[in-house]
Amino acid sequence: MIDKLSAKAAKTLCDAVNDNEKYDLYEYAFFIILSSILHFITVIILGICFNLLAESLIFYISFIVIRKFAGGYHADTPTKCFWFSFVINSVILLTIRLLSCINIPMISTILTATSFIIIIIFSPVENDNKPLSSKEKKIYRIISIIISTIMLSITFLLQIFYLYSFVNSVCLGMTVCAIVLVIEKIRKLILKTY
Repeated sequence: MIDKLSAKAAKTLCDAVNDNEKYDLYEYAFFIILSSILHFITVIILGICFNLLAESLIFYISFIVIRKFAGGYHADTPTKCFWFSFVINSVILLTIRLLSCINIPMISTILTATSFIIIIIFSPVENDNKPLSSKEKKIYRIISIIISTIMLSITFLLQIFYLYSFVNSVCLGMTVCAIVLVIEKIRKLILKTY
């Protein structure tokens, strides 16, 4: 569906500016924008359904901000990406609810610290769809470390104010980012052996 909307929007824009040479670029840009909007709306809907809207948004932002520079596993089709994200968001919201019920801050602290170390060690992990130059790798690594350090600091600050559901949201954003880094590393190792 997003494919068709992107194609239609690109054609409309090409016709409006009388420039068909940039059709592919416009189509791709519209596809990225519409996909991002769909993911964001899904995060909001799931947050409302679980009665964890703020936590859902905090998780999503925490994950996306680090992931942009740390990299990691990407689904090979937009449909798989959407469903993978949908399932992950649902599981994360259930986990936030569970962690809030049992209220053991040490779990979040250990997860955050472990995720921080994994991100520091492995990032950036490039994907086949997004190769990085050696200069980009250095820059992305530095940015990943800075963002992860800020996120780690935020979790400690939130703990001081006893905002544990928000701590869990940031923590799980970092955790999912660390997991997709490890998954992509393992996938690449497996592909090298074959």
